Amino acid sequence: ASCSNGTMQRIRECNGPSYGGSECRGEWIETRDCFLRECPVEGKWHPWTSWVGCTKTCGGGNQQRQRICYGPFFGGENCPGDREEVRRCNEKRCPEPHEICAEENFSNVVWKMTPAGDTAAVRCPPNANGLILRRCTLDDEGIAYWENPTYMKCISNDYRSIQTLTREHLSKAQRGLVGDGVSEVMTKLRVTSSDGTSYSGDLLAIVDVLKNMTEIFRRAYNSPSNADMRNFVQSVSNLLMEENRERWEEAQLLGPNIKELFRLVEDFVDVYGLRMKDFQDMVEVTDNLVLSIHKRPVAGNADISFPMKGWKGMMDWARSSEDRVTVSKNILSTGKPDADDLSAFVTGIVLYRNLGSILSLQRNSTVLNSKVVSVTIKPTPGSLSTPVEVQFSHLYNGTTNQTCISWDESDSSSLLGSWSARGCRAVPIDSFSTKCVCDRLSTFAILARLNPDMNMDKMQLPSVTLMVGCGVSSLTLLLLIIIYVSVWRYIRSERSVILINFCLSIISSNALILIGQTQTRNKVICTLVAAFLHFFFLSSFCWVLTEAWQSYMAVTGRLRNRIIRKRFLCLGWGLPALVVAISVGFTKAKGYGTVNYCWLSLEGGLLYAFVGPAAAVVLGVAVELLCGSASPRPHLDVCCPGHHRPTLRHRHGALHPAQRGTSFFTLLSL
Repeated sequence: ASCSNGTMQRIRECNGPSYGGSECRGEWIETRDCFLRECPVEGKWHPWTSWVGCTKTCGGGNQQRQRICYGPFFGGENCPGDREEVRRCNEKRCPEPHEICAEENFSNVVWKMTPAGDTAAVRCPPNANGLILRRCTLDDEGIAYWENPTYMKCISNDYRSIQTLTREHLSKAQRGLVGDGVSEVMTKLRVTSSDGTSYSGDLLAIVDVLKNMTEIFRRAYNSPSNADMRNFVQSVSNLLMEENRERWEEAQLLGPNIKELFRLVEDFVDVYGLRMKDFQDMVEVTDNLVLSIHKRPVAGNADISFPMKGWKGMMDWARSSEDRVTVSKNILSTGKPDADDLSAFVTGIVLYRNLGSILSLQRNSTVLNSKVVSVTIKPTPGSLSTPVEVQFSHLYNGTTNQTCISWDESDSSSLLGSWSARGCRAVPIDSFSTKCVCDRLSTFAILARLNPDMNMDKMQLPSVTLMVGCGVSSLTLLLLIIIYVSVWRYIRSERSVILINFCLSIISSNALILIGQTQTRNKVICTLVAAFLHFFFLSSFCWVLTEAWQSYMAVTGRLRNRIIRKRFLCLGWGLPALVVAISVGFTKAKGYGTVNYCWLSLEGGLLYAFVGPAAAVVLGVAVELLCGSASPRPHLDVCCPGHHRPTLRHRHGALHPAQRGTSFFTLLSL
């Protein structure tokens, strides 16, 4: 070797032997180890480090990275190349002061200075995980401003926990394991989602959970029960609650489109329908949708109609709906399924109550003029020999050019996104309904054109008749109060106090009616308007009851007790406040305000919280007036002799017919 460790050798030769001598003794070669010097080692580069931060945030800076040379040793060559590398960075133009969003405290969050085009991020509140994002952008004049923060990345802790549990069950199902507690997760999701959502990220978490649950149910050893089906549909309905509309709009900007919801329901219909043991029909009705699943033999002998007659448990909105769907038996018997099970078809029909308000399809001159209906058949027929017929009831009167639209993701040329007018034709039935005849399975709706003088914002304004009626009523009652106040010292009595309070309750009701017509899009204000309307309407009835009570007490001569006078106020204002408080407590304010009006919802029985007490008041007034009419006992009257103050004197006789007529006509006006 020329370096490092090696060996050395030496040899010797044996001369002879001669004349009978002996052979040479010992080895003829000898070897030993040797070491000349260390071998030279060439230098070798270590990997590059990461690029360090840029020296400038804008306007062109530098950033560098380094690498270390290992060696050389014992006279070896150095590493070839440079030890450092420099490159330019952040060459974009530095923003001017007016192109930077200033630090701002918004929604209890401090947002640091951010240049236009960048997005700031802060942690979600303690009850959620993730980040709140807020973008700084430029307006038309080049001035930077903060956009509204988005909470798409924020998921409440409750939904995060359900999401984690579902993913664990899905992981087990994918490995062929049966996981206990799947139904409990569905129940927990239904209960949690019924309490509402806090962030748009919660909606996306619910969709993710439902998608994973569908995949779990798709496994043969995790068939969904009837309770799972109800919990699933109710969870979808909770997604579509009116208070989630703004969060849906935010979720659609950056997250999955509404198509995720359509696919989710379609997949669930496929999974649940194939798990149905016999040929049967299933229906689930919620506050926001109706889902019907029909499992029929291929050689069926009857059309599928929606809604079916005789269904029980239909809510008022679904029972009164005039939307109809007809799926011909020929579609099932002549279709070519793409699945192995040729013995049955599963048809799913979904009627969405308020999905149109979430879709926001309104343009300058068009509006979604119907509810939304989805029709799906599994296994999917190769083609439809008979079209699907969907009859829609119009949501708005006075519209023209009714057009049937369907969801078609393949139609990229449509001006409505994934909504297309192809494959359906509209058949007018009358001015209030239109039938869509479609040669494809999809999600359908009606799009209509607004009249030039018809504007959605104007449609929310109170009608002229309503404004004139409420205005005249309020002005007349206000004039009456002014007159009473001006001569109060001459007419002061319990009856006058009752009349003034009654007038105030009616005036307040009129004002709230006019305000409530324009606040349907603001959930909080609409709920408050509905609750106060409930209170003031009940107060009006209660003050009529109080007036009848006062008249009865006057007839019977029991009006001298001051305790009774205080009870008038408790009955007129206290009883309505108690009824409203109990109603709000039991319903958690659900049912106060709807999509179309700020009043008690017709669903869920909340309206009886008004009808019941009002009917009781009418009955009480009738009883008191009848008792007062029949009683011949002395009662109090007011007289004003000369210039003296009013004095009370007794007068025998029953309640005057004019007083009875006043009370009855008051009830009739209410």
